[in-house]
Amino acid sequence: MANNNLFNKYEMVNQKFSAIYDHASERAKEIVSIGTDKDITKLVSNYQRLINKYDQSKNPTVYSEEEHVELMICTREIAKRLNLTKYGIDWRSFNSPIEAFALSALSLIWSLKLVLVNYKIGKFEVDLVVVDYFGNKVLLIDLQGKKPHENRQAMDQIKKKYYESYGYPFVQIQGTDFKNNFMNYVDLFTQEIEKSLSDVNVNYLYSKNKMKRRQKL
Repeated sequence: MANNNLFNKYEMVNQKFSAIYDHASERAKEIVSIGTDKDITKLVSNYQRLINKYDQSKNPTVYSEEEHVELMICTREIAKRLNLTKYGIDWRSFNSPIEAFALSALSLIWSLKLVLVNYKIGKFEVDLVVVDYFGNKVLLIDLQGKKPHENRQAMDQIKKKYYESYGYPFVQIQGTDFKNNFMNYVDLFTQEIEKSLSDVNVNYLYSKNKMKRRQKL
């Protein structure tokens, strides 16, 4: 009975977040079609910066300009709905709606003051980086987009091997799965963080007298 109740609660939360995503997506389409939103012009300029920032032969931007604008307006609407501003987080720091979802999932188990968004570690930028009070990297989270690209998929594998070679806890998640299975990923993040900290007593997070762990990068 207890398991059934838990399953039902999970389903209710998953449906809630899926509905938030769908509503934000439809709202974004409406806003872009009207074309008067003040953020649209800024997002068009930002798209051009993204094109110039990344080597398109190795790490291509898979979305068109219009798709990018729509995606980011959707991100803005989701960040509003999830009230992420109360954590001092600007929706412009995200590159996709799923990053906002993932951050919201982390807020249930970790202080968002200890989560870095689109943070560069070594050669690559990581979507979300969970750190501890000493600045140690506890978990690196890479969120993959809904539009696959052969070069991008190859780069994802290179990125994964790179961080794992340095011993970092690193997970890659398909974004399209996240919006429909929110609580499943809350559980996954919990398990991965616990695994990352398993070699050290978790209580060290609340102590000022513990030694800082050795960093790899």
